[in-house]
Amino acid sequence: MVIKGTVQNGVIQFEGTALPEGTHVLITPIEFTANDCVPESNLDKLKEEIQRTASLACENESTDGFSGADHDKVLNGN
Repeated sequence: MVIKGTVQNGVIQFEGTALPEGTHVLITPIEFTANDCVPESNLDKLKEEIQRTASLACENESTDGFSGADHDKVLNGN
């Protein structure tokens, strides 16, 4: 079994699961490489996209009572 986790404040926080108290584990750190980073050439594009997304109108500001979820139900039947 392989369980991913991240060290936060000196404690390993497991992703998506919890192990029973007293479980013995063997920890093998994953090496961090430059490939794990967003290439610097893409950072400006990423920042622009974040700003564009943040500037979009909030669906909750509508006064007609027809939410984005209602819209999805009409289009997709979900």
